[in-house]
Amino acid sequence: MSIEKRLNRGKIDDEDLVDVLLRLQQAGSLDIEITTNSMKAVIWDIFGAGTDTSSTVIEWAMSEMMKSPRVIKKARSKIRQAFKGKKDIQETDLEELHYLNCD
Repeated sequence: MSIEKRLNRGKIDDEDLVDVLLRLQQAGSLDIEITTNSMKAVIWDIFGAGTDTSSTVIEWAMSEMMKSPRVIKKARSKIRQAFKGKKDIQETDLEELHYLNCD
Protein backbone atom coordinates (compact mmCIF):
# COMPACT_ATOMS: atom_id res chain seq x y z
CA MET A 1 0.00 0.00 0.00
CA SER A 2 1.39 3.41 -0.94
CA ILE A 3 2.08 6.13 1.60
CA GLU A 4 -0.69 8.25 0.08
CA LYS A 5 -3.26 5.46 0.54
CA ARG A 6 -2.17 5.02 4.15
CA LEU A 7 -2.66 8.72 4.79
CA ASN A 8 -6.22 8.53 3.49
CA ARG A 9 -7.37 5.35 5.27
CA GLY A 10 -8.14 7.00 8.60
CA LYS A 11 -7.61 5.75 12.12
CA ILE A 12 -6.48 2.15 12.59
CA ASP A 13 -6.03 -0.04 15.66
CA ASP A 14 -2.90 -1.92 14.62
CA GLU A 15 -0.06 0.47 13.66
CA ASP A 16 3.06 -0.67 11.87
CA LEU A 17 6.33 1.17 11.28
CA VAL A 18 5.03 3.18 8.33
CA ASP A 19 1.96 4.27 10.30
CA VAL A 20 4.15 5.47 13.18
CA LEU A 21 6.41 7.40 10.83
CA LEU A 22 3.38 8.99 9.16
CA ARG A 23 1.91 9.96 12.52
CA LEU A 24 5.21 11.59 13.54
CA GLN A 25 5.41 13.37 10.19
CA GLN A 26 1.89 14.76 10.54
CA ALA A 27 2.41 15.81 14.16
CA GLY A 28 5.52 17.80 13.24
CA SER A 29 6.71 17.51 16.83
CA LEU A 30 10.28 16.43 16.06
CA ASP A 31 13.23 18.77 15.63
CA ILE A 32 13.80 17.40 12.13
CA GLU A 33 11.36 17.08 9.27
CA ILE A 34 10.28 13.58 8.32
CA THR A 35 9.96 13.43 4.56
CA THR A 36 8.73 10.60 2.39
CA ASN A 37 12.32 9.99 1.33
CA SER A 38 13.54 9.80 4.93
CA MET A 39 10.77 7.28 5.69
CA LYS A 40 11.91 5.16 2.76
CA ALA A 41 15.51 5.40 3.99
CA VAL A 42 14.54 4.20 7.49
CA ILE A 43 12.65 1.23 6.05
CA TRP A 44 15.55 0.32 3.73
CA ASP A 45 17.97 0.55 6.68
CA ILE A 46 15.85 -1.85 8.73
CA PHE A 47 15.57 -4.40 5.92
CA GLY A 48 19.24 -4.06 5.08
CA ALA A 49 20.30 -4.53 8.68
CA GLY A 50 18.23 -7.69 9.01
CA THR A 51 19.67 -9.15 5.83
CA ASP A 52 23.23 -8.20 6.71
CA THR A 53 22.95 -9.78 10.15
CA SER A 54 21.74 -13.10 8.74
CA SER A 55 24.43 -13.29 6.10
CA THR A 56 27.12 -12.37 8.64
CA VAL A 57 26.03 -15.17 10.99
CA ILE A 58 26.04 -17.72 8.15
CA GLU A 59 29.47 -16.54 6.99
CA TRP A 60 30.83 -16.77 10.55
CA ALA A 61 29.39 -20.27 11.08
CA MET A 62 30.83 -21.51 7.80
CA SER A 63 34.28 -20.09 8.59
CA GLU A 64 34.23 -21.76 12.02
CA MET A 65 33.27 -25.08 10.44
CA MET A 66 36.09 -24.75 7.90
CA LYS A 67 38.56 -24.70 10.78
CA SER A 68 37.54 -28.23 11.73
CA PRO A 69 37.42 -30.86 8.97
CA ARG A 70 35.98 -33.36 11.50
CA VAL A 71 33.01 -31.06 12.15
CA ILE A 72 32.36 -30.54 8.42
CA LYS A 73 32.52 -34.27 7.76
CA LYS A 74 30.08 -35.05 10.58
CA ALA A 75 27.70 -32.24 9.54
CA ARG A 76 27.65 -33.48 5.93
CA SER A 77 26.99 -37.02 7.11
CA LYS A 78 24.09 -35.96 9.34
CA ILE A 79 22.57 -33.83 6.57
CA ARG A 80 22.80 -36.68 4.07
CA GLN A 81 21.23 -39.09 6.58
CA ALA A 82 18.36 -36.74 7.42
CA PHE A 83 17.49 -35.89 3.83
CA LYS A 84 18.35 -39.14 2.06
CA GLY A 85 15.88 -39.82 -0.73
CA LYS A 86 13.97 -36.54 -0.32
CA LYS A 87 13.43 -34.49 -3.46
CA ASP A 88 12.11 -31.44 -1.61
CA ILE A 89 13.29 -30.19 1.75
CA GLN A 90 10.93 -28.12 3.88
CA GLU A 91 11.80 -25.80 6.74
CA THR A 92 10.25 -28.26 9.18
CA ASP A 93 12.77 -30.89 8.01
CA LEU A 94 15.54 -28.83 9.57
CA GLU A 95 14.36 -30.00 12.99
CA GLU A 96 15.95 -33.36 12.12
CA LEU A 97 19.42 -31.78 12.09
CA HIS A 98 20.15 -32.16 15.80
CA TYR A 99 23.92 -32.03 15.27
CA LEU A 100 23.71 -28.51 13.85
CA ASN A 101 21.73 -27.20 16.86
CA CYS A 102 23.63 -25.75 19.76
CA ASP A 103 21.58 -27.60 22.39
